[in-house]
Amino acid sequence: MSTLVLHLWRWQQCEQVLRLRYPKHGVLGALGISRATHRSLRDEQLHFPELDLKSKSDKSLCFFHRHDAKQVEAGHFHFFQHHQPEDVHLLALALNWHGWPHRLFSVNRWVTGETWMPATQTWQHFKKWRIRTERRWVDAWRVCEHMDQSTQDLTLVGLWLESLLACLEPQIKACLRARDRNLADWIDRKPGVNLLEDQSLEVLSEQPICWDEIVCSSVTDRCSLFKIKT
Repeated sequence: MSTLVLHLWRWQQCEQVLRLRYPKHGVLGALGISRATHRSLRDEQLHFPELDLKSKSDKSLCFFHRHDAKQVEAGHFHFFQHHQPEDVHLLALALNWHGWPHRLFSVNRWVTGETWMPATQTWQHFKKWRIRTERRWVDAWRVCEHMDQSTQDLTLVGLWLESLLACLEPQIKACLRARDRNLADWIDRKPGVNLLEDQSLEVLSEQPICWDEIVCSSVTDRCSLFKIKT
């Protein structure tokens, strides 16, 4: 089994369980978020889950910021990896109100107060991002099966995200490279300005998520194992 096919299978494994439990909202339901119960932006800055989703070592973490119920996107995950003096903000992942991944985007440093790194270094940190403690996926899944529902929900969110990000490697790299290119262009247009702290620049790049491309790539990968031309 190719790497992409394996990651896609893992993601589908998590998605199937979450959809059985929360048919309308999937992973959002596991975080306690629904369009009907979150129509006000009074608590926009609250994190879902409340204390963030973290690895046992606190080296990897993420949280979800929700949007107004009138928007197409329900909100977005922010991903961080531990680093000194400040954590590295890896990227953000937006979901629609059905809990489906919608797009990836990067933000300026002033938004998250992060340690800034170029795309290649940021990707190296991205590869380390992992919430699960168990080294093997099958062991993590076995442990998850015996948890109470609330703990299991958050564990499934972590596994869902980990496998999804692995499926999106080309899109993540493209988004990070576009971020660096766009920033370089703005630096040329605004010499002498510290653009990383320029609050007129918030989103630096974005990358739509096309499921047809991901599925086609996984099929191509799978066929290549048997030397079948596609």
